[in-house]
Parts: sequence; structure tokens; C-alpha cells
Amino acid sequence: MNNLHDFLYSMKNIGKNIGIFLWAMVAALAIFYIVKNPDFFTASILSLQEITTIKEQWWDIAYKTDSWAIDIFVADQVTDVDTINFTINFNNETVTIDPEHMTGQSWISILGQDETSITLSISDIDWLKKNESAIILPFQWTTKDILISESKTTLHNGQQKDLSVGILNQNQTHSQ
Repeated sequence: MNNLHDFLYSMKNIGKNIGIFLWAMVAALAIFYIVKNPDFFTASILSLQEITTIKEQWWDIAYKTDSWAIDIFVADQVTDVDTINFTINFNNETVTIDPEHMTGQSWISILGQDETSITLSISDIDWLKKNESAIILPFQWTTKDILISESKTTLHNGQQKDLSVGILNQNQTHSQ
């Protein structure tokens, strides 16, 4: 009887060890994935100064660029809308966009794309956290050669409205 008890006890320990080993493998794979895909946990948030700038300038849409992405923000005053469309222009000799890895808080559709522009649409605007990026579009190369040239919204009543657009980068100006 003692041998059976010892056998069952050792099988229980083997089962525990296998379970620990499997959990360690899952944790290692998760850490490996995060290390290889750091953009997975990337979010861009507005500073208090940027929020103040958006309000003072009466911008409906604001964006900022850095060396790897354009972050698009929707102002607090943009409410009761169904969709917002953005046309982003870029110099294709100095900028390469990456719409395959675009992320955002809501449903994003590509309405059109050519060599020097891409038109995006987002919906579910009422659920956006307005101090976080509505869209993050990765790109490479020169930040000054990419800008939002146009933004329109479709209101809940079906009417369309042009939105004012501004850039938050300190060293750049935005002209439409």
C-alpha cells in the first residue's frame, strides 16, 4: 500500500512540474511577443498643453507626427457624428506609410489610397477617449512631409461638415 501511495504522490508531483513548465512556456512566449512587437502597447495621449492648444485654436481635429507615426486626435467639441473622414497627404519620395499596421480606438476604413495620399474613415466617434489617439498610422522618414489636408464629418442627421485641422508639432505649421 505504501508503494502505491508513493507512486501516486510522485505522479502528482510530475503533473505539477509539467503544469509549471507549460505556464513558463506561455509566459516566455508572451514576453517574446511583447519584445518583438512593442507597438502593441503603444498609445499616444495628449498633454495638458496640447489640450489647451486645441481648445484655444478651435481645432476639431489635431495631429502630431514623430519619427514613426502620425497620431490623430478628435477634439471634445466634436459630438453627435457618425463618421469622420481624413485625407492624409505625403511626399512619397520622403515618406512611406504603413496602413497594414494602423491602429485606433474605433472602426477604421481605408476609403482610398494612391501614391501621395490616403483617405481614412472612422466611426463610433461618441465612444472615443478624446485625450487619446483616434488613429495611429505608422510611417517612416521625414515628419514634415506628411499632413492632414482635409477632414469632414457626417453628423447623425446626415449632414456633412468640414472640420478644422491643426498640427501639434512645435516646429511645424499646418496649412490647408
